[in-house]
Amino acid sequence: MRKRTKLVSLILAGITMLSFAACTKTETPPPQYNAETIESTEHLATGTLHDVKVTPSDRPFIVNGKSEYSIVVIEEVRAQRAAEFIRNQLYQATGVSLPVVSAADVKYSADAKYIVIGDEDKFEQAGLTMPSQELGQTGYYIKSAGDSVFLAVHGTLGYQQAAIAFLRQVVGYECFAADTIVYGKDGTTLPDMTIVECPDFEFHRPGNVMNDATRYAMGFQVNSEIYIDVGTTWHNTMYYLPREQYEAEHPGWYSNRPNSNPEQMQICATARGDEEELKIMTETVADIVYEKLEQYPDRNTITFTIMDNVYGCTCEACTAEKQKYGTDAAAYIKLVNNVSQIVDKKYSDAGREREYTLMIFAYNLTEIPPVKKVDGKWVPVAEEMMLADNVGVYIAPTSPDYSYSFYDEINASAVDIIEGWSVLTDNIYMWLYQTNFAWYMMPHNTFEATIETYRYCQSINTVQLNNLGQYYGVDNPTGFTRFKDYIDSQAQFNVNVSYNDLADKWFANYFGDAAEPMRKYFDELVAYMYMLADEYPEDVTGKMSSNVHQAQFWPKRLLNSWLSLIDEAYAAIEKYAALDPEEYELLKKHIDAESLFPRYALLMFHSGSFGVNELRQYRIAFRDDIRNLNNLLVYEWNGFNGNKNYPFETLFQTWGVA
Repeated sequence: MRKRTKLVSLILAGITMLSFAACTKTETPPPQYNAETIESTEHLATGTLHDVKVTPSDRPFIVNGKSEYSIVVIEEVRAQRAAEFIRNQLYQATGVSLPVVSAADVKYSADAKYIVIGDEDKFEQAGLTMPSQELGQTGYYIKSAGDSVFLAVHGTLGYQQAAIAFLRQVVGYECFAADTIVYGKDGTTLPDMTIVECPDFEFHRPGNVMNDATRYAMGFQVNSEIYIDVGTTWHNTMYYLPREQYEAEHPGWYSNRPNSNPEQMQICATARGDEEELKIMTETVADIVYEKLEQYPDRNTITFTIMDNVYGCTCEACTAEKQKYGTDAAAYIKLVNNVSQIVDKKYSDAGREREYTLMIFAYNLTEIPPVKKVDGKWVPVAEEMMLADNVGVYIAPTSPDYSYSFYDEINASAVDIIEGWSVLTDNIYMWLYQTNFAWYMMPHNTFEATIETYRYCQSINTVQLNNLGQYYGVDNPTGFTRFKDYIDSQAQFNVNVSYNDLADKWFANYFGDAAEPMRKYFDELVAYMYMLADEYPEDVTGKMSSNVHQAQFWPKRLLNSWLSLIDEAYAAIEKYAALDPEEYELLKKHIDAESLFPRYALLMFHSGSFGVNELRQYRIAFRDDIRNLNNLLVYEWNGFNGNKNYPFETLFQTWGVA
């Protein structure tokens, strides 16, 4: 079931010779690479909503630097942001800035030339009705009527997606990265459009660090648009029940493994077996959930998730629950189901309804679901382990090898956990991992497998994916991480996209004239990492912490062969230094970021091969690029040495170049 890079055997042998025979005096030529990614169509999604009907028209839109069109928008903050985004992108594409006017200030007629965003009255006046399909919070309906076009949604988060879809059809808009937006059409005419579309996952959150403008341009939402914050979005049980507020009166609410640091504590989900204390604790949490739901009526998801540590309670009551149901998650399921019942009753007593999902974590000590297999199928170990209608689970599997998809047998145990939870609730959210948290500077080969994994997640009706990567401390990551952002932006919207097509487009647009050598470097790197994974399966993996930071894996001559390709990339863009300095600096920055890994590996594993002065100058040049690219952390958390948040400046001090 593996989707692997296809290698010509002689080519693979060439890479092997270059890598592991690099210490000999025999001159081994750089590997000649000829490869393709074999894409499976076995798991393509069906039943998704991407009904796009667009036909050309002779309706003038932007001609000779002029347009008769206006953007008409309602008084709603997300609709207005979508209007401004469309206006700005049309200006970037055509040089024409359309006026943005309030819907209250204009009247509709069949010959009016409007881009109408969110105005239900004009929508009805044009004889339009919303489609029957469920659009959720991020779907949209784009429909031409007369000379106008209407962007309509059910949930206000859909305005962002509708704006991107409109621009895609009118000016060929595509965002490859923060500084790389391409327009493939000139916008001379406005096509006829009937588009009913809903992303394959309702919400999209970027996995890597990204500013707000880029996030919006690539179709991602930010946490505060999706989740109600209770102290923090994740790992927040101790923020619901802070010790300084409750512990003196309710000591049984907390784990019997105390720690002065709240981040290193957990609650006791059974209140030490004291029924009255558990009742009070449940009501306290329910009151907070209700209060937050009322405070943020535009958000429907709220989390009650364990802290990020392993210090779960081992009191007699918690131990009994674990023994009875087979997992620490059982006590949390009971607690949150009861919280949900109290919240539902509050709304029922008030004669109101409120759509919401209260999320628990399937992570760390609560990862294992309370299920068993009967006749080859997962079933709950007890009826009370079914999650309530308004309760969901955020599954964060830490064991998968993300170099391979969830359809691969290597990840069978993680899939068992996911499918076990899937029989307990329809409210499935997935937390995946796309980086090596122990070594940010090392490449992490999750490229080819990602789309297949997303197809698996879509097949179990996952609501939202969070494919976590380098989310802070690294503004311009190395290891082709920005390609992962582009894959996420496209494949989380439509899981049936082609990996090969995405790779071709991204490299051509992100690197411009330097695309060919950079693609060659990338293809060799991916193929080499698969080879390492076959040779050293215990160390070189796609897991969230991979022991790839070893000299034996990165021979100097191999690294230098990749740096030679990077030199070719620099040479390919050199002409822009005089012709178009802005383009030159943009492309150079992209190449600079990808040069970091092989340069770092040379400095860490082969410093003895440099002369003293040469080594110092090489370190200074590396330091300057790290600072210019604003990359702060060497890694976030390193289980191999026990360190956290290790900064580059500390590394530079050890090198004597701080």
